[in-house]
Amino acid sequence: MKNKSLVILLFASFLLLPSCEKYFGEKTWVYRIETGCGTNPWGYTTIDNTETVVIDFLEGKNIQVYDFKTEIYSDGPFCTACTCPTGRNIWVLISDSDLKTIDEFGFIK
Repeated sequence: MKNKSLVILLFASFLLLPSCEKYFGEKTWVYRIETGCGTNPWGYTTIDNTETVVIDFLEGKNIQVYDFKTEIYSDGPFCTACTCPTGRNIWVLISDSDLKTIDEFGFIK
């Protein structure tokens, strides 16, 4: 009987301990239309390094990125001005608490 009470007490104490996981709230996908000539807030990227450069930039601004993807929405033709779109959207999954901050970098919900 004493062992059973001890087991119940230990189990109950583990239930009361805070979780090691941190709850970040709801998450939302946001995107930014990529532009040419490095005029994006993170600068110039290539197809091979876009994910790393974008995530490093955002996390440097204290925005946690949970997922990343690119979407090709057009193969052109495109204008050659630096402010013209490249035909790709950059998508990131972030916490809703970061929506206001990421808006400063041209991302759209």
